[in-house]
Amino acid sequence: MKTTTEMERFMVDNDDMFGTVRDHLIPYLPWSSAKRFFASDFVTAIDSGSRAWIQETVALDAVKAEMDSYMPFALSKAREHRGLSSMRTIWHYRAWLFLLDDDDGVAFAEDESNYANYGVPILLWVCTKYGINFPDEPWASRMSMGRGCEPGCGAGCSP
Repeated sequence: MKTTTEMERFMVDNDDMFGTVRDHLIPYLPWSSAKRFFASDFVTAIDSGSRAWIQETVALDAVKAEMDSYMPFALSKAREHRGLSSMRTIWHYRAWLFLLDDDDGVAFAEDESNYANYGVPILLWVCTKYGINFPDEPWASRMSMGRGCEPGCGAGCSP
């Protein structure tokens, strides 16, 4: 399992404009490490005791289940050519792969050349490695190979 220091570094070193990685990792940090990521009024509430901080424990089976249940949504965003939504889904998977200590998966997801076609090659990689269903449909197969969802697609999924 990743250490507090590794989680903090991953949160800070990633240029995640959505805060997706932070949102996934912060519950697993002790308050002393997590507080720098919150607004001052929330920090004051925790520090004064009017609110409580409960550090969660990473449950690998729960992370895998979350990856599995999120995949249909992630694939739908790619199929719909939703650029920002698709990018955010990849950030979810980067955080989950990080929590699973899957350094190869994180590296694959971070490689921008694998993001072609709204991240479908990354989603296929995740599905294959973790036994998640990947659609047996022409659009998914084509996009996973770096081709347009259909011949002549003008919506941005063609190279």
